[in-house]
Amino acid sequence: MNKLLSTLRIEIQFAEIAHCGPTWNYNYANSPFTRLYHTLSGEGIAVHSGREYKLRPGFIHIIPENTDVRLYCASKMDQFYIHFRAELLGGLSFFKAFDCGYELKIGKSDNIKESVGRLEKLYREKSPPACLEMDGILRTILARIIERNFDGSGSAPRELIRFKAVFEYMERNYSKKVRLADLAARANLQEIYFSNLFKKACGIPPMQFLNRKRIEKAQSLLLSSDEKLETIAAQCGFDDVFHFSKTFRKFTATPPSEYRRNKKALLS
Repeated sequence: MNKLLSTLRIEIQFAEIAHCGPTWNYNYANSPFTRLYHTLSGEGIAVHSGREYKLRPGFIHIIPENTDVRLYCASKMDQFYIHFRAELLGGLSFFKAFDCGYELKIGKSDNIKESVGRLEKLYREKSPPACLEMDGILRTILARIIERNFDGSGSAPRELIRFKAVFEYMERNYSKKVRLADLAARANLQEIYFSNLFKKACGIPPMQFLNRKRIEKAQSLLLSSDEKLETIAAQCGFDDVFHFSKTFRKFTATPPSEYRRNKKALLS
């Protein structure tokens, strides 16, 4: 377990305090980053993962990347939110490795509330010390989530270590043609045996995992650039726009052009 967690890399993308009202109403959002919400006052609703969650003071709420979610606020709500990516083994989502819940109740003796409140100030500074402190605060929050919610069920995280070279290879080569044989070779396993072991550990076959990574990269490009779809498709390892659009819709339930138009909801 310690060997797995020692590979954790956190990338903070955005942090802000938002004053929300009835216009904060999005029927669908699926973002390529994890959202952390800390409600300061009022109340909102997040519907995802098969249930409805109240965004309310006294709790931190996590929505992992690539999760379909509905967000709305009936009256008003002030909240701090931060977008970040947390990856293990050079390319595996922290929340794919640990099925550890989406809410963290802030105890009276915790200093988490003060630490989360400091994140926005640190994000604005963007100095090396500020970046290190933000990284430390998020690691503390993730540690509390594991401590209070993780029950050891689901795929055993220690089984993922054997695929470290595979995840790193995918991260480096998602824009290129990659065969199952290429991935199996990184694990020093025969293709069918590798595919079965990978699916058992990660929940999906290796080539499907690779395509999901490609779509995650495409989501980020659609939100952060004005590049044409043809260019984004090529940068993410797709031979043509048709194949790219079909795969994108499979993973996000929306065409890439519509996804880009929905930018406001995806970045809230």
